[in-house]
Amino acid sequence: NLGVALALLPFTAALARGLARLLPDRPGADAGGRPLPAEALETPALALALAAREALRLADRVAAMFAQALSPFTTDALDGTDAVEAADDAVDRMYRRLKRYLTQLAEERLTEAQRRRQFAALRALDNLENIGDIVVRNLMELAKKRRRLRVHFSPAGLQELTELHAAIRQNLERAVAAFGAHDRALAQEVVARKLEIRHRAQRYRQAHIDRLHAGYPESLATSEVHLDVLTNLQRISAHVTAIAYDVLDA
Repeated sequence: NLGVALALLPFTAALARGLARLLPDRPGADAGGRPLPAEALETPALALALAAREALRLADRVAAMFAQALSPFTTDALDGTDAVEAADDAVDRMYRRLKRYLTQLAEERLTEAQRRRQFAALRALDNLENIGDIVVRNLMELAKKRRRLRVHFSPAGLQELTELHAAIRQNLERAVAAFGAHDRALAQEVVARKLEIRHRAQRYRQAHIDRLHAGYPESLATSEVHLDVLTNLQRISAHVTAIAYDVLDA
């Protein structure tokens, strides 16, 4: 669970008590996140801590969306894409709320370190929101297209997409944990895995082309969708790496 990273946030005991008082966990909280207290903006360290906590909640939702991103490609049921699209609506509301809150921090009250953390948080939010958008606007639309065409990936092609998706999902979890804990070593690990993921995607693209040349009927029928899924998974991987770079720069 990405929320484990919360325990690693560098709060002082006083900040942690203030965070719990100002933003307690509440059952049945708004699916779009909870309002952040305006009074905390007077104390930038606390406001940044509150925003970081909510950013990790948003990251959990994006990670859950991405975890389900391939499921609609394996079934002809309609509910798979609907559930992911509904989750994205909540992510968008959280994103707008958090970004507005962070930009309300008075620049003159921030230390240089706090400015870097604010910038890293804003960039992380942008990258997480972009990941959610790619899942909904691209991957879910491709899943619907495959369903309309009534075609299915070849077993080898589906296995390759599943493996690439799993590698990116694991790197997303590392990137969010690195952001939550300000862990530069973990962020460097995310960056190091970028090339491995890129090379894997290139191998899988070539393997699909080889199946086309061999005349595999399933590969011929799904080629456009298959290659577009590969491209969008790589786009998501780029946003994952960007989160790690911002941790290194903060």
